[in-house]
Amino acid sequence: MMPTLLHFGVGSIPWSPLGGGSKYQAVDNAIVPLILDLARPLRTSGETERSKRFGADGLTGASKAIIAKVEEIASKRGITMSQVALAWSISKPFISAPIVGTTKLEQLDELIKGCEIELTAEEIKEIDDLYEPAKIVGHS
Repeated sequence: MMPTLLHFGVGSIPWSPLGGGSKYQAVDNAIVPLILDLARPLRTSGETERSKRFGADGLTGASKAIIAKVEEIASKRGITMSQVALAWSISKPFISAPIVGTTKLEQLDELIKGCEIELTAEEIKEIDDLYEPAKIVGHS
């Protein structure tokens, strides 16, 4: 779908790429929003009601590696995982505006700062390269 959007100059608006579980699939060697929670380290899975329902148990090894890479980049840069995930999302030419769904003013402030962050081409590639094809979830 994403190559078609690019071809016709149409953008996408991914639902909740930072929150309770964004989903991604590969399209032409790029990760595209499609169960990853890129805003929290894996070790915190099960600490909230939402993560108790949608914890890391069902994640593939590749998904866990992507989350770990987002955490690593955030740690190296001294920024949050949400900011890395948002910066990654808006680095994609087919994403017009991710819906971030904040519930606190502090989260909104954090994400506004995240819009100013530019990941390096190497950081984007490090995240993208970890992707492995997975079954689409939620549709039969």
